[in-house]
Parts: sequence; C-alpha cells; structure tokens
Amino acid sequence: MSTEINNDMYGMPVFGDQVSDLIDLLLSVEGIRQIYMRRHDHSWIESVGNQDLRDGLLQLTETQTVIIEAVIFDNKNIADIKDSTGMTGKQIRIEIRKMRKTLLSAM
Repeated sequence: MSTEINNDMYGMPVFGDQVSDLIDLLLSVEGIRQIYMRRHDHSWIESVGNQDLRDGLLQLTETQTVIIEAVIFDNKNIADIKDSTGMTGKQIRIEIRKMRKTLLSAM
C-alpha cells in the first residue's frame, strides 16, 4: 500500500491510502472542525474518539500539529504553510513523513 506524499497541481498534499484513512477518521469526528474553528487551539484532539489516534496526535510536535490543522481545518496548501511558518517545502514534507510514522505506529 502506497504511503508516499506528493503534491497535486495546486500544491495540496496527496497522501497514500493509510494517511488518507487517518485524515478521513479525523474528519469523521462529529463537530471536530467546529471545535477547532471556535478555539484555534489543540483542544480538538480530545474530541477524537479513537484512543490510539488521539494518543498518536498527542505525541506529535507542535509543528506537526500545526501542519495537520492547516491542511485539514484551514484548507491550506503547502505554499500557504510555507508562507505562514517560514519552512521550506522539503522541511514540511519531512515533518509530514515523521507525523505519518508516529500516527501509523500509534494505530
């Protein structure tokens, strides 16, 4: 199963099946986007019903959590994340790979 991360023509990350499944799991939590949008902090993590996924999310670095929030909740692309964080595209991809490894090992 592929888990490579590429970018589409708009700069959005295109994730392999395993990471896409994790993103779908996050987005399936009722009200999670609203919790994030209301507070703009990491309190949304406590709403994740899957204990393993929640534990994995809590192990992520601040940078990795910010990337997840930007992509999933703020609909930002890699270029937007580069602008807001000052990171390079390569640094972002490295963080996404580390994040993927952490989350998949927690599951």
